[in-house]
Amino acid sequence: MRQSCGCCAGVERLTPAATANPPGLDSLHYRVGTHGSFLETMLARLSSLRIGSESPLAGLRVRTGDDPSIALLDAWATVAEVLTFYQERIANEGYLRTATERSSILELARLVGYRLRPGLAASTYVAYLLDVVAGQETTATIPAGSRIQSVPGPGELPQSFETAEGLYARGSWNTLRPRLTQPTVLARNIHTLYAAGISTQLSPNDRVLLAIPGEPTPDVRRVASVTADPAENRTAVTLQPVQAEGGPCSPSAPTWDLSCCQSSTQPSGTPSTKRGPGPGCQRSRHQTGCRHSASARFPSAPPHRSSRSSTPPAPPSAPRSGHSTPQA
Repeated sequence: MRQSCGCCAGVERLTPAATANPPGLDSLHYRVGTHGSFLETMLARLSSLRIGSESPLAGLRVRTGDDPSIALLDAWATVAEVLTFYQERIANEGYLRTATERSSILELARLVGYRLRPGLAASTYVAYLLDVVAGQETTATIPAGSRIQSVPGPGELPQSFETAEGLYARGSWNTLRPRLTQPTVLARNIHTLYAAGISTQLSPNDRVLLAIPGEPTPDVRRVASVTADPAENRTAVTLQPVQAEGGPCSPSAPTWDLSCCQSSTQPSGTPSTKRGPGPGCQRSRHQTGCRHSASARFPSAPPHRSSRSSTPPAPPSAPRSGHSTPQA
């Protein structure tokens, strides 16, 4: 039993220490001793060492560190401490719960046939800017493998990258604008065209001939409006809609359809025609596909007069416009 006064120091063996660990620990304690415990154990063995019936080190009674023999024991205690440190680290790398090295986890996973997926390097896009010299084009070729280092933020470390392939650069490419327009695709039902420049000399109702790809005949369209865009150096040409077959009616005068007019015969045998058409008479424009037809109803015919006069009645005159009623 050791006393707290320290008078028994150097007379008791302290190594090897117990290495048993309870389950569920995040790290194992597997060191059989430390520098102090190893040195104290060796000093205790100086007095208790027996070879047969003799004590060969009994005459060594000094225990101070300035003695060469004690200094040698101190050096070996340091060696023992280093060995036990690495022995504890190796023991921790032998279990998944306590391993800290990636290679250890990889080897443990291979025991059950598991293979880790190989890692991929990080990638990013880099923009190079060349110095612009007035009056000439600056060009350069950036070879593959050129090293690039990021600018770290607060509390970060710089990241190094290498170009994956060579790059040809120009000073005029320092500020590339994105594409803001696209080519116009001609079609039969196109509504708006964009012409280069602002001096197209087009006016509304001008005819435009469109050569449509894949069509055997060109398309003739009329211009509805012309809008110049000086900022983009282009002109927007709006076309009139395509007319359907059998288009709007022409401004020709309407004709009267009097096929429904009624006639009668007098008792004297002289035929007489009622000068007013019947209620179903209508007027129409004789164009194919015309949707603008007009109809008009007539008042009842005037009372019949005896036609003993040799002068025949005057035929009805055509109306001038609108839904006017012809005069009897």
